[in-house]
Amino acid sequence: MSLLWHRGSNCQTDHWIHFDRISLPRNYLAAIVMFLFSPALLIFANTTNPDMLYITAPLLGMGAFMYSPLTNAIIIQSAPPELRGTTAGFVNLFNQIGALTAPIILSTVLTATGITKQL
Repeated sequence: MSLLWHRGSNCQTDHWIHFDRISLPRNYLAAIVMFLFSPALLIFANTTNPDMLYITAPLLGMGAFMYSPLTNAIIIQSAPPELRGTTAGFVNLFNQIGALTAPIILSTVLTATGITKQL
């Protein structure tokens, strides 16, 4: 089950977007969410005004929280049934490695190029 927001212990409680109840295939939903996520990413990358970060950062967060469960479900469903648990573990492993290494690599590159002095 993929949820954008969920409160409560069972599936009968409040929720905003429940992707399992939308009749479109998950790959179409992932494409739609990425289509909506991409402009926010481009604006975030090209802004020079720090105040714009307060607008684009929440949009990026919402897009990532909608996109990640969809892509994880697509990847896990593409695996054979007997390997879906292992696939879910590897998807989580690589997501966590990326979340750990991306800031380390970015800060190293920014420091090495001197861009941090300009900020």
